[in-house]
Amino acid sequence: MIKGAAYNALCLCFVLLLGCASNSSRFRPAKVASKRALEYPLSAQLDKIEGEVVVGVFVDTAGKPEQVQVLESSGHAVLDTAAYRFSRTLDFDPAIVDNKPISSWTKLVLRYKLTQVPFERNKWLQDVQSYQHSIEKTADSVEKRRHQQKLYMRYVGLSAYVERYDDLEINELIQFAVTRYIWKRWADFSDVVVAPFIVFDDFIYRYPESELVFNAKQELIQLLIDAEGQLRIKSLNSGRISRKHADLLNVINKRLDELQREDYNKMMESNPMQ
Repeated sequence: MIKGAAYNALCLCFVLLLGCASNSSRFRPAKVASKRALEYPLSAQLDKIEGEVVVGVFVDTAGKPEQVQVLESSGHAVLDTAAYRFSRTLDFDPAIVDNKPISSWTKLVLRYKLTQVPFERNKWLQDVQSYQHSIEKTADSVEKRRHQQKLYMRYVGLSAYVERYDDLEINELIQFAVTRYIWKRWADFSDVVVAPFIVFDDFIYRYPESELVFNAKQELIQLLIDAEGQLRIKSLNSGRISRKHADLLNVINKRLDELQREDYNKMMESNPMQ
């Protein structure tokens, strides 16, 4: 469960501005003609900023946005700015009165919500492998960082999807997105619980110097804790902890301990007098 974010990645609805004489058969309100993607700012995605922006657009007789105003803020400048800029790029079918185009106001409600992002399996895997390849091949640090950000957001999209759908088949997809080393670490989980944590562990392994490692660790820790809870519930339902479940719980706890030690060691390195 996001190239900016593809237009499939957002819920975009258009609502006509109140006050128009829409109940008159002589009047047809302006409507959006463009099929452009609504770009979800990457910085907002990384910070998991969601919101809704209401934008007023004055559409001229040629269907062009002559004026644009943010009528209701999302509370986040990054989303308000993106919505304003997006609205200025749209083409419209102008309002019509007696079969003649007129200038008029219309209202757009633009929703930026990560949890509404559709998850397309094949597209997801293609994107992930493409970004991994680009990161590996580029020597430009800015380009590398940009691809890492986009890759990371594909992982966030996967995590959002499995939060809603308990689909074990996703683990087969994950297997083709991570290194053999990381897959081997978690392979025994593949037929027991959905394991989105694997991709974040792989990100940490592949890109230890990335600025997103801290985010990836936080996601990994939370998802491992969630997986631990799922295993314990499965054990309660069966009346006992099976040998396999016990082994999987040990693997989770071992990795959590490693992450805790890594953070402690880094803290000591940066503060040697403590």
